[in-house]
Amino acid sequence: MGRYLSSVAKTRVHNFSAGPGTLPLPVLMRAKQELDELPGIGMSVLEISHRSSTFNDIIQTTQNNLRTLLDIPNNYHILFLAGGASLQFSMVPMNFLRESGECAYYIVGGTWGQKAIEQALREGDTCRLWDGSSEKFSRMPSFDEINPISSGAYVHITSNETIQGIQLQWEPTFGVPLICDMSSDFLSRPVSVTNYGLMYAGVQKNVGPAGVTVVIIREDMLERIPDGLHSMLDYRVHVAKDSSYNTPPVFSIYMANLVTEWLLEDVGGLAKMSAINQEKADIIYSMIDNSTGFYIGHAHEDSRSAMNVTWRIEDQTLEEKFVTEAYDSGLHNLKGHRSIGGLRASIYNAVTLESVHALQDFMLDFQSARWLIDKEIPWQAGNNHPTSIPTGVFETSDGYMNIAVAGGPIWHRFCEVIGRPEWLEDQNYIDSKSRSDNRDLLNQEINNITKTENTETWIEKLNEVGVPCGAIYNIEEVFSDPQVQELKMAQPLSTNSSTKSEFVRQPVNLTRTPSSFAVSPPEAGEHTEEILFDLGYTENDIKDLRSKGIV
Repeated sequence: MGRYLSSVAKTRVHNFSAGPGTLPLPVLMRAKQELDELPGIGMSVLEISHRSSTFNDIIQTTQNNLRTLLDIPNNYHILFLAGGASLQFSMVPMNFLRESGECAYYIVGGTWGQKAIEQALREGDTCRLWDGSSEKFSRMPSFDEINPISSGAYVHITSNETIQGIQLQWEPTFGVPLICDMSSDFLSRPVSVTNYGLMYAGVQKNVGPAGVTVVIIREDMLERIPDGLHSMLDYRVHVAKDSSYNTPPVFSIYMANLVTEWLLEDVGGLAKMSAINQEKADIIYSMIDNSTGFYIGHAHEDSRSAMNVTWRIEDQTLEEKFVTEAYDSGLHNLKGHRSIGGLRASIYNAVTLESVHALQDFMLDFQSARWLIDKEIPWQAGNNHPTSIPTGVFETSDGYMNIAVAGGPIWHRFCEVIGRPEWLEDQNYIDSKSRSDNRDLLNQEINNITKTENTETWIEKLNEVGVPCGAIYNIEEVFSDPQVQELKMAQPLSTNSSTKSEFVRQPVNLTRTPSSFAVSPPEAGEHTEEILFDLGYTENDIKDLRSKGIV
């Protein structure tokens, strides 16, 4: 295939589409070279028969690549089916819930989990093992929130919710077969295949162009399938025919073959791919967290997707402006899904670090330009910060102090150090928008806490965990501060009237070219005669001006 290319051609845009996603440039170049004629075949891959030895080699190679990448045991079958992942929402319950006499359990973390259970309801009893809709699908469940299941038809999960930008960060195991929709993070990281009875994924995110769904199914799952299903909907038929019961999507499988080859040879496997993906995600999440509330992330920190980063700008008009200006800058498909709005960057495997850095630069420029170029001034908030909450002045037992809580990680540390970890789950304060809507209540609660101890104590506690803060001084306290004295910010100087006073020195001290005051500031009228002489006035003229009280 050739080495992994980290840069894109100059004529290509930075594509952050949620699907079909961007494809690796080496793969596109290889496909371009072979489009009119596969080597030694004399015809295009678009023209070959799905029953030819050429295509059989392609499908077998793709299966072998997948087995290597995911360490898939021999008791698992690999299928390439048409119809997209949405067809699997129906095929799964048809094959494993219908006539089972058992309940199918669904973990509903987002939109696609919801769509999956809606189809299962047509086939039999279903139970919601966990449902995140009450929290606007902003997180995935923790391990402790899922009750153990010892009986049932199966448990279905969606590992990554594309629309909401949340991802399951742990691999579950149950006493019943586990079925997983991996469409949005398939081949983005290593997984333990043996934990699953069946996994499926539409390839148009990380593996190839739309048109084929990979299904990986354990042999014993076939024994659970009832008779009487339509042939096209029966996994056993597709296993027996090795994905060729009907004409398969030949070109999509061919492209999946090239992508899996790229993952093996150019990237070096899924562990390395996962590290690259996490690096990309960290860059964008860092921009959100450090924007002092200008960008507001949707997903809880422990559920953030490495594939789909979702965020908001509180002002919707600015969101629209962001999308438009980003597009003009070559950053495409950043508009959030129509069902929830906001912004979304899908950073699948083939999205390069270069593209992510371009987005990072744009996000920084856009936030800065709000004030520097467009002169959009935030509303007056008194001692509060307009977008970063809580930030402001708080009372202590012996005075006042500033506290600045910017971003999710600092908010977590702040809640812990002031003894209010329950605020992390409080719906009034659960995210940046909630804290903004309830800023007055939050500030009052914080103030009630801070005034129980003195300023010095609070500064010590907050500094220890990395929460920005500082004492509010009167002018005497400013110049008494040990740091101010060490920097010699006040320079004593005698005036012409022999009065010794102190003046504020230059704010920047340079070691090789130190600065200091050589003379005292002039007193009123001290240089009047010199200026008038320079302007051409004579001594008599000046005396005349003085006699008239003009100077």
